[in-house]
Amino acid sequence: MSAGTRAHVEELLDALRACAAAAEVAGPLHLPGRVVEHLRHLDPEHLTTSHLAVLLETLGVDPWGGPSPLLDALVDAVPPPLRAAIAGRLADLRTTPVRA
Repeated sequence: MSAGTRAHVEELLDALRACAAAAEVAGPLHLPGRVVEHLRHLDPEHLTTSHLAVLLETLGVDPWGGPSPLLDALVDAVPPPLRAAIAGRLADLRTTPVRA
């Protein structure tokens, strides 16, 4: 945002309203049943960054990307202990240097 954005506030609000309306029509994202079943068998204490990276890659989620409805659905589908483990491993993935 900058001072130049002020001239486009109405356009931005219209775009935001359109996106919110489309999201309401689409409803919440649900993971495929096979993925949910797989998630139920994961042990939070043994979840590694490698496991999470493979899971995210399989779902087409970029761990270094911005917000992802699919990642939100994944986190919503798991019990709190696994949710905490996923959040921790995701933080690890996002902060570990990547060699070129």
